[in-house]
Order: sequence, then structure tokens, then C-alpha cells
Amino acid sequence: MITRVLCLFILLLMQLTAFGQQEKIRPLVDGALLEKASLKQVFQTALSVKPTEKLVSIRVIEDKIFALTSTNYLFCVNRMTGSPEFSRQLALADFPVLGPELFDGHVLYSSGSDLINIDLSTGSAVTTNIQYKAACAPVRTASYLYFAGTDKRLHVFDEQNKLHLFDVAANNDTLMTSVVAGPGSVVFATVAGNIVSIHLNSPMRIWQTDLPDKVTAPVIRDANSLYVGCWNTYIYKLKFTTGQIEWKYQMPGVLSTSAVISSKAVFQNVANHGITAIDKSAGTELFTVLDGVAMLAQTPGRTFVMTTDRNCAVVDNSTGKEMERFNFAQTALEASNNVDGYIYVADKQGRLACYAAK
Repeated sequence: MITRVLCLFILLLMQLTAFGQQEKIRPLVDGALLEKASLKQVFQTALSVKPTEKLVSIRVIEDKIFALTSTNYLFCVNRMTGSPEFSRQLALADFPVLGPELFDGHVLYSSGSDLINIDLSTGSAVTTNIQYKAACAPVRTASYLYFAGTDKRLHVFDEQNKLHLFDVAANNDTLMTSVVAGPGSVVFATVAGNIVSIHLNSPMRIWQTDLPDKVTAPVIRDANSLYVGCWNTYIYKLKFTTGQIEWKYQMPGVLSTSAVISSKAVFQNVANHGITAIDKSAGTELFTVLDGVAMLAQTPGRTFVMTTDRNCAVVDNSTGKEMERFNFAQTALEASNNVDGYIYVADKQGRLACYAAK
């Protein structure tokens, strides 16, 4: 009797496992729907997400997709082929993780006071205790590492020897929320709305621009421009070298997420108020998708936007009018791709798919 029960249990377990594998293989978006939308599937892959965890985020940076689970397990996938490059435990399951930041074949994360440096060519990681709890994602250049701590100091290290060189703080001694490095300088933002530029190798200030309210979302650098979302409901475009405000655009609510910058547009989401495309040069509205939550991808003719009810809305770039929308209901996560027309979506069980406009 015991043997029979055991056999039945094993059979049930095998059936459940097979069902789970079928679920992961099942297409995220039906082929007929893709055909109607003039989209094609580039790849679909099943990440090895355990039944006890779920996928919580996917990020596209350069030629990589970084997918993170609820237990802080990281998958790195080639964004053009879907082939896995490496996977590893990033940090303890209950610890917040900040990043990723890419530089020179390495990806950086921070968790607590740990700096995690992963070599993208091998997947091997070096974890260094910085002694300061991270307030935002770390940033590095060829010579220096910048680590903003909850002690309200930006700690600067020699990248090669990991020597602590100097610290810098805002004049009002407020918490830093974002660090951006560029040619000749590094810029940090604070909860008081200060945007401060200093030299790469010294705490000497180059410029400071004070916005009327706090800045909590990461500042985005695009070439010689900075895009800053402020809690006063404005998004600002600043010149990276001088801090001069080039334009500002008022949104219908508080800005708590970063903008996505494409070749011609700035896409800003506001919770419960949709997503707006703003002309990158003029700072004027191009179009708004009132129930949009994320810009998925953009081609010369069309922009793809994910909506609150998991539809893919298609907007004509020349008119700003919505052309149609398609059911992406099986998806739960999406990545914003500001480079080309490839769309990246996933579900929480680990199905990850890429679609491209025909």
C-alpha cells in the first residue's frame, strides 16, 4: 500500500513538473496576434525560475537583458538571441539591490554596503565591502568608483587599487539619490533638489542647480544633457557641462520614475496619468497614452507602449495618434528599449520573449 501511494505521488510530481515546463514553453503572445500586429517573434526563452520565487524585473542595457528574481537571483541574457550568458546569486534574498550600471565589460550592483562587480565575459563576481550603506546605484569611470552612502556622502575610490580618495557632500547635507558620471565630471542629485557637478578627481564643485522640490528617481544622462524628474511635477532638461536648464515640461503629477530617452523623444510616466512623449529638442508634447505605463520600443514610424491592462498600444509617430492595440495579457513585466524596435516582455514564471516590428 505504501509503495502504491509513493508511486502515485511520484507520478503526480512528474505531471506537475511537465505541466510547469509546458507553461514556460507556451508562447507569451499568440502567433496570429503577432501577425496581425505586424510583429515577429525573435526568440522566447524560459529562465530557470524556481517555483518558490518569481521574476520581478527585466532591464535592457546595451546588448544584455538583466532579469532579477524575488530572491535576488540574476540572469543575464543576450538581447538579440535570447541565449543565456550567465546566472548567479546576486545578494541575500531579503536585501534591496541597486543597479545595474555598465562600464567597460563589467556590470555593477550594490546591496547594503557591498559593491558587486561582475565580469560580463565570464560571469564571475567580486564583492567588496565599502563600509557605507548604499543610497543609490554605484557608478564608475576608467579611474574612479563613486559610491553614494546613506551617510549623505559621496565616497570616491581609486578604481585600480580601491583606495579611498575623498568624500563630498551637498552644502545642505542631504541624502543623495542618484550619481551620473560623464566626460570630465560627475553629477549627483539630492532629496532637497540639488543637482551638483564636481570634478572626477576632486571634490571641487563645477556647478550647482537647485530645483524647487526633491529628486528621487535616477537622473538620466544622454550625450551632453541630463533629464531630471522633480516632485514639483516638472521634468527638466539640463546641460551636462553647465547645469543650465534648457527646458522644463510640466506633467500631471509627481515624478517618481526616470524618463526613457530615445533618439528624438523623452518618455515620462506619471502614476495613474499615463505616459507622455516629449520632443527632445523643443520640450513640447508629442503625444500621451493616458493608460500607458512604459515605453516598450520605437521604430521610425511607430512607438509601442504597454498599458495598465496589459495591452500593447501602437502610436503613429508622425501624427501622435494611437493606431491600434494588442492583447499582451500573459505578460507581467516589460523592459524599455530606447535603441531600436525590439520589444522585451516576460512573465513572473520566467518566460522571456522578444518581438520585432516587420
